[in-house]
Amino acid sequence: MSSNRVIFLIFDSVHLLDLAGAVTVFYESGCCGKHYDMRYVSPYQNPATSSGLGFSNVEPLSSVTVNKNDIVIVAGMEI
Repeated sequence: MSSNRVIFLIFDSVHLLDLAGAVTVFYESGCCGKHYDMRYVSPYQNPATSSGLGFSNVEPLSSVTVNKNDIVIVAGMEI
């Protein structure tokens, strides 16, 4: 069984290009008939990119339960 849900786990200091590239792949697949429910979650209340840009509409990590068929993406970040 394939997943229709992609969970992007956003850590503080995420590299924007690493996140945007992955998001674009799943977003564009909708144009080809394969739609995904994309969720953006973070353990941080106000995560920011490594370049200082912030995010809005990011759900708390506790709001999602990962199922075995979900796709989970963790983009690169500064450590």
